[in-house]
Amino acid sequence: MSKLVYSDYYLPSTTVHVKEVLENMKNLNIPDFFPDKEAYIDKFISNSGLENITIEKDANLIDIFTQQLTTLFKKTNIKPEQIKHLIFTSPKHYKVSKDVSVPCYLIERFNLTQASFMVVYQQCASTLRAIEIAKGFNNNDKECYSLILSTSFYRDLDERFAYITVCGDGAGVLLVGKDNTSGVFELLNSTTISSGASSVANHERFIGSRKKDEKLKTDIKANADYRIAIKGITEKNNINFNDIKIFLIQSTSLYYANTLADILEIPKEKIYPKNISNGGHWGDADFIRNYTDVIDKIKFKQGDYMISLFGGADDTGTSVNASLFRYC
Repeated sequence: MSKLVYSDYYLPSTTVHVKEVLENMKNLNIPDFFPDKEAYIDKFISNSGLENITIEKDANLIDIFTQQLTTLFKKTNIKPEQIKHLIFTSPKHYKVSKDVSVPCYLIERFNLTQASFMVVYQQCASTLRAIEIAKGFNNNDKECYSLILSTSFYRDLDERFAYITVCGDGAGVLLVGKDNTSGVFELLNSTTISSGASSVANHERFIGSRKKDEKLKTDIKANADYRIAIKGITEKNNINFNDIKIFLIQSTSLYYANTLADILEIPKEKIYPKNISNGGHWGDADFIRNYTDVIDKIKFKQGDYMISLFGGADDTGTSVNASLFRYC
C-alpha cells in the first residue's frame, strides 16, 4: 500500500480577521433579507466559525517550496533520485513569472534526476486525486516516491470569498511512497467523481438553448456524489462509520462541516474541524495541513481507519473524492 510518508505545510505569519476581509471587499453580495452589510457579516462569522485568515503579502513559491523540500530531505532518508513523480495541483500557480515554472525549477534545484512532473486539477479534491494517482505509480515500483505540491494564494480580497468560506494563503508538501515508515496512514482505496453539468449548462446558455435564469442545482448533485463515493469505499472494505476513527474534511466552515455530517449521517464528534478558525480555507491544500496536524495531535493505534472527504466546484464543474486510509 502507498503511505503518506511525509507531510508539512507553510503557514504565513500574517493573519487578518475575517471581518476585516469581508468589510474591505468591493463586490460582496448581500442577500436581500439582511438589513445591511454589517448584519450579514456578523451572521456569516457566527455560522462559519472562521476567525483569522492567513495572508502572505510577499508570496514567493520558489522560496517557500525550496525551504520545504530542504526540510524534507533533512528529516527523511529519501534520496532525490528516488522521487519519480512530482505532482503539482495548482495550474494558477504553475509559473511565478512568464518563463519560470515552479515544478521545473524544483526538479533542477534539488537534482530530481528521475522525476517527471504533471499538473492535476480537480478543484478542492486535487490533492486526494493526486494521492490516488501516486498510488498507481507506486504500485509498479517499490523504490518509487511521488511528491505532491499544493498551494493556496490570493492577491485580491474579493477572490477570497467563496460563498460559505473565506480562503487563506498557504502551501503544503506531501510525499507518497511504499516503504517501512510507521506512524502514518496508508491509502486503501479512493473514489473520485467529476461532473461537467455546469459546463453543459453554461454552453447551452451561450448558444441559447437554456434560459439564462435557469439555475443548475450543483449543490444537490455534489451531495449525491458524496453519498456515492463514500458508499463505494465503505462497502468495498466491509466497514461502516463506527469503524472510522476520524473523518478529515476541508476547512471551509462549521456550517459546511455540520451540513455534511447531517447529509451523510456522520457522527459530528469524529469530524476534524480544528483549523477552520485559524487560517481559512486553503483549497485542496487543506488536506495536507489537516493531515499533518492530525498525525501530530491525535493518538492513533495500528489499524485505525480515516476517511477523507473533499469536494470542489467552480463555474465549470464539480469534483468529489472519498478516500479510505489505515494507520500503520
